[in-house]
Amino acid sequence: MKLLKTEEIVNEIKKKKITAYQIASETDLSEVGINKILNGQVKKPRKSTIKILSNYLNSSDNEKNSTPKTDLIDKRFEEIVAFKVKEIIQSDINELNQEINQLQQKVDNLISINSKLLLEISLKNGK
Repeated sequence: MKLLKTEEIVNEIKKKKITAYQIASETDLSEVGINKILNGQVKKPRKSTIKILSNYLNSSDNEKNSTPKTDLIDKRFEEIVAFKVKEIIQSDINELNQEINQLQQKVDNLISINSKLLLEISLKNGK
């Protein structure tokens, strides 16, 4: 694959009306750095930057073979949210189980008290 020159890269980006934000969201380059190249503040970008921009422009419809950076971030965010939701649900389940155990103890105590009262009543009535 042919590396484009800085001027070619800038012209191609402007011709395709691609924003620095679009490029930054799909590469490891910063929006600020890309804007500096596009605005002419950086005349000689690093070779690694030229390579990334060339790859970006040479890829079909600006889609690279690998997963775009934003997709990876979205996927990671979803994983973190799912983990946190699972954690919260598990915590709620644990609290509910504790409440159920406490209520069961209260029910058992009431049954015991009721049984004692019924026994006392039957003994009084049986005299």
